[in-house]
Amino acid sequence: MRTLNILVLISLLASSCQQSEKSDKTYNWSEQEIKQYFIDSIATGNGYYDNPDSLNKFSFFMKTFYNNSKALNNLDEFVYALDEPYVDPSQIDINKKWLRLIVKPTFSNPYCITLDRINKDTKVTFKVTNGKGGYYSGYLKFSNFAYFKDTLYNSYASRLDKINFWGIKGKDSTCDLVLDGTSYVFEAIDKGRYNIVYRHSPSFCSSNEAQELLKISKDLFEISDAKNLLKINDDAE
Repeated sequence: MRTLNILVLISLLASSCQQSEKSDKTYNWSEQEIKQYFIDSIATGNGYYDNPDSLNKFSFFMKTFYNNSKALNNLDEFVYALDEPYVDPSQIDINKKWLRLIVKPTFSNPYCITLDRINKDTKVTFKVTNGKGGYYSGYLKFSNFAYFKDTLYNSYASRLDKINFWGIKGKDSTCDLVLDGTSYVFEAIDKGRYNIVYRHSPSFCSSNEAQELLKISKDLFEISDAKNLLKINDDAE
C-alpha cells in the first residue's frame, strides 16, 4: 500500500512538472510563424477537443503570444482569423471614427465589414474567411475595399447615436433563444468612446435597438457589395 502511495505521488509530481513546463514554455517565433501555426492548428477547429492548456486552444494561444492584450474580445478567434486588430479600450484615439461588424453564420463563411473615416473619405472594407461560423473560424481568404464620401460614415454614426449604442450593455432580454442562426458583433469608436455589442440572430429580438442594429447590418452588407464579393469567393473555391 505504501509503495502504491509513493507511485501515485511520483505520478502527480511528474504531471505537475509537465504542466508547469507546458505553461511556462516560451516560443521565439516570428509574427508570420505565429499566424501560420494558427492557420495550421486552430483555424480548422483541430484543437476543439484538446486540453485547455494546449497551444491548439485559442485561449491558450492568446495567453502564450498576446498575453498583454487588454481587448474585451481578445478570446474571439474570429477577429484574429479575419486579420483584424483587437481594440484596447484604454488606448482609444479620440480622433478615430470607426465601425466594425463581424458576422458569424453557423453554416457559412464568417465575414466582417468595417467603416473607417479617413479625412473626407469613408473607407469600406470587406473580409471573409474560409471557415464556418458555428464550427471553426478559418482564416482570411479574401478582402476588398472601396472609398466613399465621409457622409457615409457620418450617417451610420448618427444611427448609432439614435439607439444609444454607446450605452448598450449585456444581453437583450427581448431576444428568443435560437440554437443555430447568425451571430453579430458590432464595435465602434467615435469621439473617444468605444463599445462592443453582441447579438445572436437579432431578427428574433423585438427591441428597437436590435431591429436597428439588424437594419444597419443589412445596409452595410449592401454598401460593401458583400453579396457579389461572397459569390466571387464561392466561385473561386
